[in-house]
Amino acid sequence: MVEYAKKVLDEVEKLKSGMIAYRLNKQQVRLGCCAPAPSWGIEYLLHHQYPDLSVISSIEPQNETLIEGLKNQEYSMIILDYPIYDKNYISVKLFSETLYVAVKPDDPLALKESVTFEELDGTNFL
Repeated sequence: MVEYAKKVLDEVEKLKSGMIAYRLNKQQVRLGCCAPAPSWGIEYLLHHQYPDLSVISSIEPQNETLIEGLKNQEYSMIILDYPIYDKNYISVKLFSETLYVAVKPDDPLALKESVTFEELDGTNFL
């Protein structure tokens, strides 16, 4: 009976946690994002569509931390720089971004058609 009672109490705790998470999700959206700019558009759309909804956003550069936070119900939604493939979540492409780098004609990068982030690593520029 003691083991059974422990299981029941554990289930009660899970139910309480689930109910709190459900209530919070109905009143607010907790947005986790890998960078600031992508969250601006989502926040604008949510405020425009649901003016009474509270949007709480935070920046977390580690994608794994964002995914773990989504799984633990710390976030209502997350924005990553790649899709996740998990049957428990829906991953939708938000937008694409094209970045440009301007360099002097004598810079080694000037001869390239495209540049990777690895090639820019350690380069100072504005």
